[in-house]
Parts: sequence; structure tokens; C-alpha cells
Amino acid sequence: MSLLDPAIDPDRWTNGGTDKPLDLAAIRSRVALCVDVSLDGSHASLVAAAVVDDRVHVEVVAAWDGYGCMKQVRAELPEFVRRVNPRAIGWFPGGPAASLAADLREHRGWPPRGVVLEEIKGDVTAVCMGLAERVVAGAVVHPRDPMLTAHINSAQKLRRGDAYIYARRGTGAIDGAYALAGAVHLARTLPAALSPLTAL
Repeated sequence: MSLLDPAIDPDRWTNGGTDKPLDLAAIRSRVALCVDVSLDGSHASLVAAAVVDDRVHVEVVAAWDGYGCMKQVRAELPEFVRRVNPRAIGWFPGGPAASLAADLREHRGWPPRGVVLEEIKGDVTAVCMGLAERVVAGAVVHPRDPMLTAHINSAQKLRRGDAYIYARRGTGAIDGAYALAGAVHLARTLPAALSPLTAL
């Protein structure tokens, strides 16, 4: 599909690929997760991001595909979050991930200890444009995940005045692009980790 107004520069995205991705498991205190869902509910993505030396390193933690996959998302998401043990997990309550709101909000046994829940609301344009700017700057490093690249390359601009978000209609699934944008935003805005002595 030829995009008239791509939200993220495809060449700069390609340039950010690496054959030796950073092991995010080794830097859990810097990791943020974001989950997002396609408009028709047939696909969902869970993406991780962490800032290291002014670059954001990202990876796809999980992806679910097929109509009815939301049942699988609800069943498997808590275990993925426990396994990654990030600083934060977020979602866009104003988008299709709102269908997971009841599951994601705090309740008995959730979230895992030390994990902060973040609803990404307010200026979503800043989140979307922030990812695009970081990609252009060469500050996003990714492991060339085929699904993520397909979603990035399918994302088109939906204008809101002088700003934009990613158009969900008429582009196919782009939940991977939204999950990536959310994870990058959360990773870049995480508060500094407390030292063990400060945390006492």
C-alpha cells in the first residue's frame, strides 16, 4: 500500500534496525510496556522500550492475531507483565484498548509489585509525533520485527490542526505503532529510579 502521508519516515525506521538488540531484561528498572489493540479487535501488541544513552531501545514482547484474540490477551497479558517486570505499563484509554480498561486498572493481585499503571491520555498527538521525531533523529533502535515494521509502515497521519495522530481507519492494523509510541513515551518520561538506600 502506498501511503499518501506516512506518519513515520520508513527509511529512517529501516535505518534504526539492528541485528544485535539490547537485552532489555538486564535493565528492567528502565523498561516501560504499552499494550494496544487494533480498531476491529483482531490484533493486539505489547511493546517494551527503555532509554539507554539517549537512544530508545524497543522490542515486541507479544502479539496476538485473529478475531476473538482479546480473550487470549486477557489471559496472557498478566504473565507477560510479570515476566518482564517493567517500571510501568500503559495503554490509550481513548482508543480500542479501552476494551481492556477493566482488566488493566488496579485490582486484587494486579499490577505486580513495583509496576505502575499509566493511562496515556491527554495530548496523544505529542505521543505520536514524539515517536516520529525520535525515529527521524535516529534515536529509536529496534530488532527489525516484521509485524512492528508493517504497522509502522502502515501508519498515516490523521491531522488535528498543525499536529497529528496515527489514522486507524483505512490503514489496516497499526496497534503495533501505537503500542510502540506509548512505550517510547513512557520510557522517556519515567522518573529517575530510586537508589536502594533512598527507597528504604
